[in-house]
Amino acid sequence: MRLVVLSYRLTKIKGVVVSVGISALTNATRFIASVAGAAGIALTLSSAAQAADGTDLDTSPNFSLATTPNAIAANNAAGSYGGLCPCLLVLASAVESLGTAAEANRAGNQLSADPHNTGVQLATQPAMDVLNVVTAHADGARRLAMNAEQQGISAGESAPGFRSWGEVYGGGGHQDGQGQFGGYTLSSAGLVAGGDLPVAESGLRVGGVFTFSNAKLHDQGDRTGDSTGLNAYGLLGYGSYLGSRAYADVVAGAMFDQFDTHRVVDFTGVSGAADGTHNGVQFVARADGGIPFNFGAPKTPTTLAPVWGLTVSHLDQSAYTETGAREIVLKVGSEASTSVKGEAGFKLEHSFQTSLGMVVPELRAVVRHEFDTRLQFQTASFAADETNPVFGTQSMQPNVNSMVYTVGATLLGDRDVAVTVKYDVETANGFLNQTGSLRVRWAF
Repeated sequence: MRLVVLSYRLTKIKGVVVSVGISALTNATRFIASVAGAAGIALTLSSAAQAADGTDLDTSPNFSLATTPNAIAANNAAGSYGGLCPCLLVLASAVESLGTAAEANRAGNQLSADPHNTGVQLATQPAMDVLNVVTAHADGARRLAMNAEQQGISAGESAPGFRSWGEVYGGGGHQDGQGQFGGYTLSSAGLVAGGDLPVAESGLRVGGVFTFSNAKLHDQGDRTGDSTGLNAYGLLGYGSYLGSRAYADVVAGAMFDQFDTHRVVDFTGVSGAADGTHNGVQFVARADGGIPFNFGAPKTPTTLAPVWGLTVSHLDQSAYTETGAREIVLKVGSEASTSVKGEAGFKLEHSFQTSLGMVVPELRAVVRHEFDTRLQFQTASFAADETNPVFGTQSMQPNVNSMVYTVGATLLGDRDVAVTVKYDVETANGFLNQTGSLRVRWAF
């Protein structure tokens, strides 16, 4: 939402208090005029914006020296309070008393629930890691089959039947600050376990996995001390096809997210912390493919493959109310977000024999593009008084283009055992995410 506020505040005109606020907004607006009789008549003309669900959003005059949109919105909701709750009256006075724009911006950022939508980022990155693990597993299964065919020996996929596998992974990353948004650091770890089996002689394998991910995000800048944690449980199905000249993978499923948040507020006149818990459901799907070209000796081939993929995810987060210091706890609205990522690049592999078995190092590089660049909008209100206005904050602009690199190696041993070690890194504008993984695959 883009908000332009023109406001005029006049006091004590012949014993009458007059307050006028005029707002021009890009979404639906509603003008409200109210007059209270008797001594100290107050006349207010204001514009109230509405969220997509019809909830009124605060668009009152600026009650602080804040200069950034999210800080203005939060401070206005606090500073405009005119009820009888003592703790919110203290908060309103503290916000209006802030002496500099820097102090006001810092206070407004701390009073917001999640101004740069860290919940979405926290849930999306582990989901991408899980999808990477599953598609990498399918890729490794093809590698076993191709090596077995090229060498005329049993190498994991040469015999039909059920194959179980498991993988642990871990990593971390960071996002630099952008404008009104502070940066953050992110760490995650998880487990993926599942199995698959062939479908007749079709070249198709299908299977399923259970996943568990744990992630933690720590804010920086004005919100240093804030954090969001995540436990995510997932069930996904997948299929992998290896044809005579090309291959394709499809993965789809759901992840059930449990978030916990910790928010610290500390500025002149107000100090405290607020905690919250809420749930989310994320639906994810990915399709990718490639065309491998083999070079060199049949028993030690080099393979170059152009690769491409499309990933779609949708996350719904429930509404929740924080607990903690009464003057700062928020009632946070539900939200939904969608991501559509496409990628294209290449993958290079080379196989060679060692005393331990066949070793296959690999290098992969792709360009990733985010097609859904809509900003997320989160609504909240101070929970101590239900009459307090709802205010909205906008998210950070998503990273539209990024580069993703993968380096790794697979050891194809005896007895249908394969061990893979990989390192992935994604870089974008001020963003870096790194993931390391270890996968062990064997047959029952």
